[in-house]
Amino acid sequence: MQVLNLTPEEKSRFFEALMINYLPENRGYRYDFIYDNCATRPRDILEKIVDGEVLYSYEENEVTYREMLHGFNERWPWSKFGVDLVLGADADVKRNAREQEWIPSYLLEHFNQAKIKSADGSTRPLVRNTIEIPALCLMDESEEFPLSPMTCALILLCVGLAVSLFELLKKKIVWVWDLLVFVSQGLTGVILAILFFLSEHPCTGNNWLIVLFNPLPLFFLWHIIARGIHQRKSYYHLAYGVVLTLFIIFFAVIPQDIPVEVIPLALVLLLRHIDHLIICKK
Repeated sequence: MQVLNLTPEEKSRFFEALMINYLPENRGYRYDFIYDNCATRPRDILEKIVDGEVLYSYEENEVTYREMLHGFNERWPWSKFGVDLVLGADADVKRNAREQEWIPSYLLEHFNQAKIKSADGSTRPLVRNTIEIPALCLMDESEEFPLSPMTCALILLCVGLAVSLFELLKKKIVWVWDLLVFVSQGLTGVILAILFFLSEHPCTGNNWLIVLFNPLPLFFLWHIIARGIHQRKSYYHLAYGVVLTLFIIFFAVIPQDIPVEVIPLALVLLLRHIDHLIICKK
């Protein structure tokens, strides 16, 4: 906790500004966890009420929003994987020091080094002193699912390979596996599509993972299963097989930091389409 080095007049203006912000017509607003949150709002108010100007002396160290979030969820792989799935390419743009202040710990560090320059040219530290408050609770790493996202993805790939081998030997599509794979793909795609097209949360649009996970399988599910049972070819498998192949080939050059765990998942999907194209003759 920081004790700000404000004059009595500045404290009074700060309190008044906070009360205005708390009025019923102001307290309800669309929360923006990056551009308008519990760190940026007090900072903006503070800069308006001081007698003079807040001068920052931080070093410019450009990082992306995704890298900043990784600093907090690196120890929890499932949390990290989930965040990486929903964040799009905008989260991988390098941000300057001021744009990093939406994270309270970053703002705290910047305030520690800041000064207030008064109209007469004199300066004073923005922070008078800092009081350490112990954390009340921390999430235990053991609370997460014991298997990592990559381990689970590789297990699914091994199961997919086993099913594909069985299908090629029996020359018969296992439609239950189709149902499981394509429903999972479609439901994940619904979440990404909502965030991509409808959500106003920052950085969830322009997500290249919409190529891999989208709602299309839910619309084609009956067609996929019916064609597979009767061993009839479908242009859906050909078209989406090409899309998946291109996604895997050009994975490294996609302008987005995509989690590597999606590659085994993409191969699981690709195997389904390849099996249908090989086994279905009609």
